[in-house]
Amino acid sequence: MPEKNTIIIALSIFAGLVTVITVVRMFDGTPPTVNLSTPFDVVGSNTALRLHIEDIRSGLKHVSVAIEQGDKRVEIADEHFEKPRWLTLWRGGPEQQFDLDLTPYADREIPRKKGPATLVVTAEDYSWRHVSEGNRQELRHEFRTKFRAPRLERISSRHVINQGGAELVRYRVSDDAVSHGIEAGEIFYPGYPVPGHTDSFALLAFPYGETERIPIFLVAKDQAENQSKTPVPYELVTKSWRQRQINIDDAFVERTVHPLLAQSPEVDETGNHRDDFVAANTVLRDLTNQRLSAISKDTRPQRTWTGKFLQMSNSQVQALFADRRDYYYNGAKVDAKDHLGYDLAATKNYPVEAGNNGVVVFSGDLGLYGNTVILDHGFGLQSLYGHLASISVDVGDETKRGDVLGYTGSTGMAGGDHLHFSMLVHGQQVNPLEWWDRNWIKLHIDDRLGRQ
Repeated sequence: MPEKNTIIIALSIFAGLVTVITVVRMFDGTPPTVNLSTPFDVVGSNTALRLHIEDIRSGLKHVSVAIEQGDKRVEIADEHFEKPRWLTLWRGGPEQQFDLDLTPYADREIPRKKGPATLVVTAEDYSWRHVSEGNRQELRHEFRTKFRAPRLERISSRHVINQGGAELVRYRVSDDAVSHGIEAGEIFYPGYPVPGHTDSFALLAFPYGETERIPIFLVAKDQAENQSKTPVPYELVTKSWRQRQINIDDAFVERTVHPLLAQSPEVDETGNHRDDFVAANTVLRDLTNQRLSAISKDTRPQRTWTGKFLQMSNSQVQALFADRRDYYYNGAKVDAKDHLGYDLAATKNYPVEAGNNGVVVFSGDLGLYGNTVILDHGFGLQSLYGHLASISVDVGDETKRGDVLGYTGSTGMAGGDHLHFSMLVHGQQVNPLEWWDRNWIKLHIDDRLGRQ
């Protein structure tokens, strides 16, 4: 008797399940959803098409994608999906969703004809409605094709670039470009309009560690990702950087490194003076550089500075740009890093003047640089003032050349009271000597921009 009851219960459950499945299949009137995952409005040979299609009730049966232009129709995708297992409920078929990711016009079989066109996406599911034909969804999306890249013409000539230095390139680009600038190696430097002209220009930084020429190109892209690229000829002036030995002792670690680590949750203090120094000098340096990269994006599309930059008054140079520093602890070399700026010293707590007119975009603690002020001078050019004992300005303040930003100190990874001064082009540190040189600025900046 108990066995009979068990069979009856099982059959009842099965019958109920069949009923529910039938009802779900029969009354599923919701068609698949079709979504464009990325813009597909102005389309070129490099424009990616990304579609997401799903049906969570009955499951996908068929998806087709085509491009119509004039009297031509080209199928670019046609997918049929496995039939659903009968004893399934909400998981109607093996495929509830489908993602399409391709670049249609990279295929040369699709005619590259300029003008309006239509993307047609059709999706069907395994619902039993419509005499088992299922629900159907069609998306028709109008777009415009464009296959010709922006016009690009270099205007400036004879570029002489110092290793570790900066350079300005002037050029002309057509109005259909949505981004343009300079590609130096793997780094892109955005361009800006020349004030009062229809031309454009971009500042670039040449890597201080490169002794050989690297590819430098003017580049421009339009909304359809069509790209123009033209080389920038230049002469490279190589430099020889100094090598210096820095001795680290326990007193320095306890006085300087441990307070830094205490304020840096990214690095745990181990108690081993050697390891703590290397961690601070490596991990915190990387984090500081990441923050500099983020701060560099806060730049204005106009020039705030004029003439040469000022070196801190009455200062003596203690360290140069790109000095190679070998760090020794207990007589053994433990690390090596490059010093990307000038260390300038006067008297203790000496007032630090703004090198030129600018806007304060950072004011506060900046890892290895300690208390730091960064001024933006427009078009990606910034100056940095580090290791300050105190700061006299706030973010957003407009400063003039010679205004006091703060006072020298030994905050951050500093062995004594001094100013660390850096110049940056879109976050890349460059040799300040060029920006202290009135003649270099005239030849490489002012004459190129047409300023006297």
